[in-house]
Amino acid sequence: MAGPDPLSWEKGDIVGFRAEERASETLTAPGLEGADWFAAYAEARSEFSVADAIKALGLVSYVPKCIIITRRPPKMRAVKTAIPLLRHYVFFESFADPRCWAAVRAIRNVVGIVSNNLAPMRIRREAIGNLMAAEDMGMFDQSRSPDAVEIIAGDPVSFIGGMYQGYEATVNSVAGSSARVTVVGADGKRDVKVRLDLIRLLA
Repeated sequence: MAGPDPLSWEKGDIVGFRAEERASETLTAPGLEGADWFAAYAEARSEFSVADAIKALGLVSYVPKCIIITRRPPKMRAVKTAIPLLRHYVFFESFADPRCWAAVRAIRNVVGIVSNNLAPMRIRREAIGNLMAAEDMGMFDQSRSPDAVEIIAGDPVSFIGGMYQGYEATVNSVAGSSARVTVVGADGKRDVKVRLDLIRLLA
């Protein structure tokens, strides 16, 4: 029995491919009118590598990032680090094409595609756009928080208030809500005691 007339197909229909067609055709490039966003569910800590693998397929991928401050050995220096805002999720733009979905599912560390009754779920373009805009505005940058990381001895800091506002210093010790720091000014170095809320870490 002949299958349905291709002219009657609608966007989102699940279709099969004859073997001779599957080998000869390539993935349709995304970014054109009619493409949608979908979400792949990835293993933890593999979101960025999965996004790169999706890009290698010729598709557009996006992982919203959150900026945090972490400490790196050997001197436990504080550095800014980008981590996935939504753990496990990698968004990608594609036409509703089973070949694209199959290619994404085949990527290492991809558990599957977020679906509803086995059909991959479309994500509103406006929702992805809002995420991108919020990230561009720094709304997910937690490194700007005063409590982003604990200040410890040896940390470089800057004064955000008080008589030394604008100066930089090095922390010598921390006790309770205050710290002793060495301030470098025009008249040389000076050791002073300062409240923690008047200094910020230089990352």
